[in-house]
Amino acid sequence: MMLTEQEGTQLAERSRHRPVTVTAKGIVASPYVYDLYLSENGQVSDHPTYVARHARSLASTPPSTPS
Repeated sequence: MMLTEQEGTQLAERSRHRPVTVTAKGIVASPYVYDLYLSENGQVSDHPTYVARHARSLASTPPSTPS
């Protein structure tokens, strides 16, 4: 599940006043695994997040063959 900061703030505010139900749909257990290495120069930023928005921003490797 992904929310913008504004959506998350609104949801948190609503939950302070009454119970809130959130329904999410998606793939429960994806067959894919993504290992991302993200580096920071100098120091970790105040908001250390990264969203891979396009497939071309991710690299793929061919499956290894058993020896």
